[in-house]
Amino acid sequence: MRPLWHPLSAVLLTEPPVLANGQMLRLLLKTGPLQVRYAGDRMGSAIRHGGLVSVRARWEAPTLGAVVLAQVEGAPDLLRIAAVEGERVLLQGDADPGAGHWVARDAVLGTTDLPLRRAGTGGRAARRLLADLREAWGARAEAQDGADVRAKYDAQAPFYVASEPVVDAGLLAQARRAFVPGGRVLVAGSGVGTECFALSQAGYEVAGVDFAPSMVAAAREQAHRRGLGVRFEQGDLRRHVEPAGSLAGILFTYDVYSFLADRRDRI
Repeated sequence: MRPLWHPLSAVLLTEPPVLANGQMLRLLLKTGPLQVRYAGDRMGSAIRHGGLVSVRARWEAPTLGAVVLAQVEGAPDLLRIAAVEGERVLLQGDADPGAGHWVARDAVLGTTDLPLRRAGTGGRAARRLLADLREAWGARAEAQDGADVRAKYDAQAPFYVASEPVVDAGLLAQARRAFVPGGRVLVAGSGVGTECFALSQAGYEVAGVDFAPSMVAAAREQAHRRGLGVRFEQGDLRRHVEPAGSLAGILFTYDVYSFLADRRDRI
């Protein structure tokens, strides 16, 4: 089975430290510049994971190479302007080798003072490779049992639940190509069930496993509300067992792998 790399990043408010949504950010930016915290690595090395970024209200004229705060596929993110065509703007991550995202100009919420940069596909791919190598071989400071990461997600679970879950279209398309239609799929690190529900609605039999109790509880509540027969289990991926030959495939994205605290487990 081919590995699937799924870029993921998020923008958090600094006080209180919660995931930000577009409507909230629009309101706050009307009062003046806003400081947000970045979580992820798709903008490395321009923005480090956990770094603070100052954002001001949206610009009048888009500037190529500028880093902006924009609503992308339903979620706010910090990305760089790669191209402008009329009322559309192409946004890309510095370490994201993908094609990027075209958004309407009014999807851009604000702009930052980060240095301008124009990077081609080769530069983005090189940064992605460096980030992967650091992740695979670098020592981790988190608790070895993952308790600190689990506590983080338990606190954030309510902010991940959306009325209409947004799933990356490219990831879903790759899953359709990789998994036998109607087969049983395990989503590793299922969170609040976003990918599980999308796969279930696409005709798959789906199960999810996650180590955060609040995430699993939220996923089960959402499954019941939607009337979907998705099974969610709380557990450790390193010890989770499925019957031999029972799966058409496993959806295991890089952001789940990166939170295994011990690098020996990741390898």
